[in-house]
Amino acid sequence: MKVSIIVPIYNIAPYVYQCVSSIINQTYKNIEIILVNDGSTDESVYFCEYFKKTDKRVKVIHKENGGLVSARKAGIKEAKGDYVFYVDGDDWLELDCIENYVKEALKNKSDVVIASHFREFIGVFKRMDNLIPFGVYDKEELSKIYPYVISYKKFFRHGIYTYSWGKLYKREIALKFQLEVLDNLTIGEDAAFLYPLLFNIQKLSIIDYSGYVYRHRPNSMLKVYGEIKDEIKKLKVLFGFLNEKLNTFNVEKQLNEYFYYLSLVRSGAFLEDLKVKNYLSILSDIPKNSKIILYNSGSFGQRIYTGLKKSKYYNVVAWADEDHYESQIMNLPVISPFDIKNMEFDYVIIASFDFSFIKETKKLLLDNGISLNKIVDLNRYIDTSKIKNQVEFIKGYYK
Repeated sequence: MKVSIIVPIYNIAPYVYQCVSSIINQTYKNIEIILVNDGSTDESVYFCEYFKKTDKRVKVIHKENGGLVSARKAGIKEAKGDYVFYVDGDDWLELDCIENYVKEALKNKSDVVIASHFREFIGVFKRMDNLIPFGVYDKEELSKIYPYVISYKKFFRHGIYTYSWGKLYKREIALKFQLEVLDNLTIGEDAAFLYPLLFNIQKLSIIDYSGYVYRHRPNSMLKVYGEIKDEIKKLKVLFGFLNEKLNTFNVEKQLNEYFYYLSLVRSGAFLEDLKVKNYLSILSDIPKNSKIILYNSGSFGQRIYTGLKKSKYYNVVAWADEDHYESQIMNLPVISPFDIKNMEFDYVIIASFDFSFIKETKKLLLDNGISLNKIVDLNRYIDTSKIKNQVEFIKGYYK
C-alpha cells in the first residue's frame, strides 16, 4: 500500500530539514513525498530541491503563494498513493509513525485512521488525545459518535481535533473533500476539510498511538487578530460552508456551539464591545474595580488580557500561567502561578473554555492555597440552551 505524504511549505526554512528528514527515514518505505513550495521567499526552496535530488521518492511543486488550502490542493492533485497523509512543514514524525497508521488501515480496512499527537513547545512535550475513545467505528458505530465529533458533551472541546495533519485518509475520499474547500477560507481551513469528510465515510479507526509532533513555535504565541466585526465575517464564511456541507446530518447544535466558541475566543469574549458584552453577560457578575489576576497566556488569554486592560471596569494586577517562562521569552508580562498567593487580588479568571484545562488549573490553584470562591472560569457564563439565539444575535449584529 502506497502512502502520499503532502507537506505544504511557506517560509519555514529553519524547520524544513528536520520535518522532511523524519519523513524520508520512516520505517515504512512505500511512500511518495510531495513538497509544495507555496511561494516561499526564504531558503525553504533550496531545502526542497536538496531533498528532491537525494531521494527519488520526493516530488517538489513550486507555486505562487496562495495559502494553505491551495497548497494542499496542489499536493493532493499530484498524489498517487492509496492513502494520503498531511504534515505541516514545521512539524515532524516519529520514525515508525506511518507504519503504525498503515498497519491499522490494512487490518480494519479503514477509510480514515486518526491518532493522538504530541505538542512540543520549547522542548516540553505534551500528548494530546481526542475525546472520542480509541476504537474502530463502522457505519453504525459512527452514527453514535457523530453527535460529539464537532462539539463534545461539555462546552467546549472537539470530540476529534480539527487538524487535517496527522491523519491517514483514503486518497479518493480526501481528494473529493479537499478540492471542495473554499480557497478564501482564512479561519477553520482544517475543519472545512475534516468534518464534512468524517461524516461521509464508512469506517474510522482511532488508535492509541502518538507519532506526530506538532511544533508550537514561540513566535506563534503572539496572536494578531483583526477587528471583531472582521473576525465574525470570516467565521460566517466558514460556518456557511459547514452548514451547507453538513445540513443533512443534524449537527446544527454542534455548529452553533463551535461558532459561538470561536466568536468568543477570537473576539476576546467581546470585552471590547459593551453592547455585545452586556447581551452575552461575559463576566457580568464580577464587581467593578475588582482586582483581577488572569490565568492563561495562550491566544485567548492574550485577547482577554488586552480587553481587560482596556476596560475601565477592571483592575488587572497580574497575568499568570505555567508557561510563564516561555511567555516571558516573547516579552509577555506573565508570572508563575506560584507567585499568586503572595499577591492582593479579588479573583483569578481562567481564560479558557476547555473543561480539561479548567479542571487542571483549578487543582493547581487550590493546591497553591487559592480559595475556591476567588477562582472564576468562563464556562460558568455559558448557557448552552441559549447559544442558538446568541449565535443569531452575533451574526445579525456584525453584518
